[in-house]
Amino acid sequence: MGLTIFLGIVFLICVAMLWTEGFWGNALTLINLTLAGIVATGFFEPVADLLDKQMRSFTYMWDFLALWGLFVITFSILRLITDRLSRFRVRFAFPIEMAGKILIAMAVGGVMVSFVSMTLHTAPLGVKAFGGVDLSQAQMNTRPGITWLRAMKFYSTGSLNSGKPFDANNQFIQRYQKRRKTLEGLKGLKI
Repeated sequence: MGLTIFLGIVFLICVAMLWTEGFWGNALTLINLTLAGIVATGFFEPVADLLDKQMRSFTYMWDFLALWGLFVITFSILRLITDRLSRFRVRFAFPIEMAGKILIAMAVGGVMVSFVSMTLHTAPLGVKAFGGVDLSQAQMNTRPGITWLRAMKFYSTGSLNSGKPFDANNQFIQRYQKRRKTLEGLKGLKI
């Protein structure tokens, strides 16, 4: 229940923040958000490994921090570029503008919920976070989190192929569940 409420709040915040942006601004945000999520998901593991070699005491936090750090940096750069390239808003007829901005804002909310639910697996949480919800068994895995993982696997074997497909063995959720169990079993976490 707590997880569903959290993801619902993420969705509502995204829609509320984009309400005044209009159809054109929301379309740019959707593109930027999706690309930033793809870049962050594709490159967070090497960045986290590099950071882990520098400071081992943060081992259980680097994946989450690298993922969100890459996302924020990439989104900010993309937003800066699109704001500079698109200084003038494209105008649409009023009914198209209203329907478009609502639908695109909801799409942004959906993409953000998918990305957030996937990143929760990398977070340094206990096995049963969010009021006793096992993240590996939660309902979120059958919808948004799995949707994002499948999309990333598709992109990494297709247009964004770098030689190694993302989550080639479908072990992402199980791998991070084992990490959460290990983290939960530690007597103390030194940071």
